[in-house]
Amino acid sequence: MTGNGSKPTEMARHQVLVVEDDPMIRRLIVDVLTSRNEAECTEAATVSEAIERLDEGPYEAVVLDVLLRGGGAKKVYAHLDEGGDSLAKRIVFVTGLIETPEVEKICEITGNILLRKPFYLDDLAGAVKTVLARK
Repeated sequence: MTGNGSKPTEMARHQVLVVEDDPMIRRLIVDVLTSRNEAECTEAATVSEAIERLDEGPYEAVVLDVLLRGGGAKKVYAHLDEGGDSLAKRIVFVTGLIETPEVEKICEITGNILLRKPFYLDDLAGAVKTVLARK
């Protein structure tokens, strides 16, 4: 209770979309972001689900697996970029691939972050914190 008898306002949680087709990795990402970044996460497992969730929005950041069913991360990124959405510059890409030239180029141009699996949980939390600060 505050001094005037009302309940304290709950801090707003960051809205983050987590797009990952592996359910165990997706759950881990959500758990980390929920506990370390004060995030409220929405989940998607495919490109079509991701685009549907993005259209429902709003989100402050996206954690996006590079390899997804239905077109991959490039298609999700293009959806954001074509619409001029500033969210296109607040993406943390994650991948198990050794080389991802197209995504590396997107990160170079936009300043987005690319994490390679397996990554440290602190690195994930820090990367999301970094892109959230770009609002």
